[in-house]
Amino acid sequence: MVIWILGLSGAGKSFLSLKLKEELKNDFGEFIILDGDVIRNVFDNDLGFSIEDRNTNASRISKLTHFLSKNKINVIVPVLSLFPYWLEWNRKNINEYYEIFIDVPISTLKERNNKNIYFKQGKVNKNVVGIDIEYKCPKNFDLKISNNFEEYSLKKNLSLIKKLIKKNV
Repeated sequence: MVIWILGLSGAGKSFLSLKLKEELKNDFGEFIILDGDVIRNVFDNDLGFSIEDRNTNASRISKLTHFLSKNKINVIVPVLSLFPYWLEWNRKNINEYYEIFIDVPISTLKERNNKNIYFKQGKVNKNVVGIDIEYKCPKNFDLKISNNFEEYSLKKNLSLIKKLIKKNV
């Protein structure tokens, strides 16, 4: 099983992944989390943040996820998912694939500015998806979660994800 969690930087993908891993363990077994930043580290940070390098990293993540799932390893993948092509590739090539989009307005993300992603010392950062690199919201997700504090409920969202999976298993 693969649960692909996508959204802009700072949307809460990694946090949700950790909570989801614990929530699903009893019903579906262990999960491995393939975080986009971790994959960069696994490959010795050999890529930058250009569009070409981001595409190479996306390819690595999709293909590694495919390999793990074919070997019956459950995977949660919290990543930006900048390229619609790789999302389509995942759907065609990965069995038991679920796509969850965490939607957060860019204005909210800028305000939060987790890990100084959007601004650093009062200056706008370069090569930031959603700022100077276009982000196309996914179209074929299985579940959309809004994370703008007013609507976000971890317990409710974990329940919705479990329902989605159980309906299709």
